[in-house]
Amino acid sequence: MKGATTRSDREHRRFAAAAVAAAALAVGAWGWAPPVPASDEATFKAAFDAALVARRAAAEAGFEWRDTRKMLRQARKLARKGEYAKAVELANRARRQGELGVMQAEEQEAAWRAAVLK
Repeated sequence: MKGATTRSDREHRRFAAAAVAAAALAVGAWGWAPPVPASDEATFKAAFDAALVARRAAAEAGFEWRDTRKMLRQARKLARKGEYAKAVELANRARRQGELGVMQAEEQEAAWRAAVLK
């Protein structure tokens, strides 16, 4: 029957719509990081360590983003200069990129399963 959609077509469209919604949410939240008082080295170290963990998780999943390592190097340079507020902000952005890379890997795995493993 022409124009009829099968159940798998409907499921695929629903999944695609959910993936688009998740991506839109992720893009909107990309620059957001919880406010952290960035006045000392300890705060920077905690933010930097969290960013390293998130970056490594994304790398293990195969979805490390291009600029994450650059951001971490720049954050380290800023911290050495004593510019902790900027360094923490950059480390938080790098952490978020790592988290989004892991989310991207999970979404792609689910999309692959939906498209290939029927």
